[in-house]
Amino acid sequence: MIHKAISKKKKLIGTINKVELQLEITRYIYTQLKRLNTNGANILINCPTVFDGKETIFKLMLGLIAISDTMANAFNLINKIIKEMNYSSTEVFIPCAEQIGKHRDYRSLQQFLQLVRENGYTDNKLHDDIIESCIRQSGSDIEQSREQDTLIQMIKNDDTRINVYIGVGKLRAAYLIAIRLGREDKVRLIRDDAQKSGQTAVYDICKKWLENRTSEQ
Repeated sequence: MIHKAISKKKKLIGTINKVELQLEITRYIYTQLKRLNTNGANILINCPTVFDGKETIFKLMLGLIAISDTMANAFNLINKIIKEMNYSSTEVFIPCAEQIGKHRDYRSLQQFLQLVRENGYTDNKLHDDIIESCIRQSGSDIEQSREQDTLIQMIKNDDTRINVYIGVGKLRAAYLIAIRLGREDKVRLIRDDAQKSGQTAVYDICKKWLENRTSEQ
């Protein structure tokens, strides 16, 4: 009997917390849509709430990023949703990074990364996965090559950095890291990609490095 009463009380508190969070989100959405002078029908389709299923709640979080005046405001609410719904940081932050990548908004991703760290999410792999997810969505970006490169250089794991450089066609940068680490497997991968993409100069230096490596053994 006591156990059931405690269980009911916990459930009630959980529901109240969700209602309060949803009210905060609704007020925020109203303010942002008013600022944007739109009804948000094309951004927040079917008015998703924290009482919906996980997939819909994820759409809500992505919608918050899309309409927010600042990344900090959006992140504050997303972080509250994570804690209230007991979601893992990875399952939430990766889709957020992918959405930012689709818009090639590298400045926003840097702000997002800063907020991630400031809120206690300090795992290096998570940090790298966020950047990798963003860059893979943005693809090769000639117009903002420098900004994209700044983000890639923030990746802490060398293997991940090499793979991301390969993914966006920056094979010379990938090659320089690979030879510094003495990674024959990566140099072969870069050589093959260079051959496929017609980056003859990179193909030649990879081929020569591998030949020299073989003769030294």
